[in-house]
Amino acid sequence: MASFRVHAKTVETSRPTAAPRSARAAFAAERAATRDIAAYIAQVSAELQTMADEAGMPLLAQFLAMARLEAEMQEWLGRDDEKPARP
Repeated sequence: MASFRVHAKTVETSRPTAAPRSARAAFAAERAATRDIAAYIAQVSAELQTMADEAGMPLLAQFLAMARLEAEMQEWLGRDDEKPARP
């Protein structure tokens, strides 16, 4: 909740104030870094999964497949946060 002073009168609003541009930029940079990390984990997990399959380790390959899918999901969820705001 934010309050504003208008003509010597305090006005309360139920809408929170918008975050400063620098906070938005920091959030966007953090989300981009998180997406990059998730993409890297997905790539490495896929490579390790292939190695585990070829070495005859099906249970390890299954766990690595789950890790890859989770990382891909986190990467896609991070993209949803960047929807443009309404004007």
